[in-house]
Amino acid sequence: MPERLVLCGGAEGKGRLPSDTIGLKLYGPGANIDLRLQDISRRMVANVPDLLTDLLEIATYVLCADEAVSRGGETRRRLGADWRRRYRLVVPVRVPDHWASTGVTDALTDLLTFLSEDEFSFEFVRGTRSPPFQSYLDLSKDESAVFAADEVVLFSGGMDSLAGAVEELRSHHCRVALVSHQSSTKISDRQRHIASELSNRFPGMALHVPVRITKNRELPTLEYTQRTRSFLFAALAAAVASMMGRQRIRFYENGVVSYNLPIAGQVIGAQATRTTHPRVIRNLARFVSVLLGEDFSVENPFSWKTKSEVARLIAASGHADLVRHSVSCSRVRSMTTLHPHCGTCFQCLDRRFAALDACLGDDDPAEMYRTDLLLDERNAGFDRTMAEAYVRRALEFRRFTQVGFLSQCIGEISRSMSSFPGMNPDEVATRAFDLHRRHGDAVHSVLANAVREHAAELVSGTLSPNCLLRIAIGEHRRQFDDAAIEPSGTSESVGNTAKDQRDQTSEIMLAVDETSQRVLIRGLPSVMGKANCALMAVLQASFKADRDAGRMPDNFRYTAARTLAARLSIDEQTLRRRVSRLRKLVAQSCVEHLGLPLSNDAIIQSKAWQGYRLNPAVRLVAAEEVRS
Repeated sequence: MPERLVLCGGAEGKGRLPSDTIGLKLYGPGANIDLRLQDISRRMVANVPDLLTDLLEIATYVLCADEAVSRGGETRRRLGADWRRRYRLVVPVRVPDHWASTGVTDALTDLLTFLSEDEFSFEFVRGTRSPPFQSYLDLSKDESAVFAADEVVLFSGGMDSLAGAVEELRSHHCRVALVSHQSSTKISDRQRHIASELSNRFPGMALHVPVRITKNRELPTLEYTQRTRSFLFAALAAAVASMMGRQRIRFYENGVVSYNLPIAGQVIGAQATRTTHPRVIRNLARFVSVLLGEDFSVENPFSWKTKSEVARLIAASGHADLVRHSVSCSRVRSMTTLHPHCGTCFQCLDRRFAALDACLGDDDPAEMYRTDLLLDERNAGFDRTMAEAYVRRALEFRRFTQVGFLSQCIGEISRSMSSFPGMNPDEVATRAFDLHRRHGDAVHSVLANAVREHAAELVSGTLSPNCLLRIAIGEHRRQFDDAAIEPSGTSESVGNTAKDQRDQTSEIMLAVDETSQRVLIRGLPSVMGKANCALMAVLQASFKADRDAGRMPDNFRYTAARTLAARLSIDEQTLRRRVSRLRKLVAQSCVEHLGLPLSNDAIIQSKAWQGYRLNPAVRLVAAEEVRS
């Protein structure tokens, strides 16, 4: 994983620069990025902290760096973890000592690492020509206006953010600032239309703050996944909240998408969105609070709602006619006026199932989709595989028992255990299970209704054999029966069943404290013993060497059993027993304290004829970090 150097704001590198160094500049001679916040009056801009101006610039540089380096192109879209990249950004800031402090830097890198699955490091230098915040504003024509918002809401123009805006305005009677990132003129036109409609329907209650970022042609976009876009989104909202004297921002996105479980095999690793993952929400709040030195909240009020439940909120609000102007499709470049949705990407599938389940078919008409959800033929390849996997996974969620669900989805569920204040792990696991079961029920309901509606065509065989309805009911695929899905076999085989998901989606925070002879795993009691500590110390050394050498996680080396035994001064049979005991000890502790089974290879992986290694998904940290 080679490191990409990114020089920001005219910063100068040291020595001979790599040929692939990226230069990004927001101001001054040679500027190649333009950042503009619109529709803010001069009277609203008072005492915006330098730290927030720095934050806006850093977030802009991070997103532009993200877009400048490809994750591998279309041929690697299914590899997920292989997309990881490594960046080092040199950034001029107004308060370099504060940004370079351990608390701020650690909170920033923790946030970006989980959000993007890339590695970021920063070098902060003093900016000598840093412009004031006002230089990024296209001021409102109404200079006398001052809008006092009760809430600052992230507004993407999708169905969930529309529902959130309507909830704040109609149900909570709040004055709302809607902050939008205009990533495309096709999207921005629709954002403006919806915001204008909301302003007309709720006079004096809504202010739209669109933010535009444009780049010179010399900065081509090579990567469109934009994993770091929500960091910029949150930075913009935090700046607007500061202007308006608020200490909270709100994302609105349904919990099924937020949790980021492997609903389809194609949506894994870095490719799957983590915009509102519970851990991202928690890390955002922690980072901004540490940065500003005061409590700052980031919330997702829809974290326990399905997409269908969000759609029903709009249906009951009296503003369902706005749904047709919202856009959820991920393939913005292929949008047309007639077909704003492709009908084949994950976001389109999710939206259309929810709209039909909520009886919003007239407000989300089929002609808006290039491919009809259930009746159009789906050609072999990625799009068909995505649709099949989406339906299969949703129906599995419906059939899972709670233990079966947790055995397969422990990775992502365990990431979120500490992200809900006031809820213990049992409650989080139970609510996550119920959330995904309700999602499965909604998909099942849409399919059942479609079978009744198209019974004659199904019997006569006039529907395309490759349409999703025929695929889903099993005429040419296996039947999706209603048998409950339980974990199979022993607790060890339960762990093996979940192994693929754990390797792709989970993270265990671990430290080896050789001084006190303990292995520390966040969320679990310490694993004591000199033998356990010695084993983990040897595996840790090899792990660190591979990580520091820039190897991809899948290429981390195994240590042969004979070599590992020799380093521990034991024989191979004793080594195998020691590994087995440690695995079982941790697995039992996980079940006892978190109520969740653990993959057999979650910490120590083994491979025939190659030996043992520390699982590359483990995150090694200092002992103090685990204790905290």
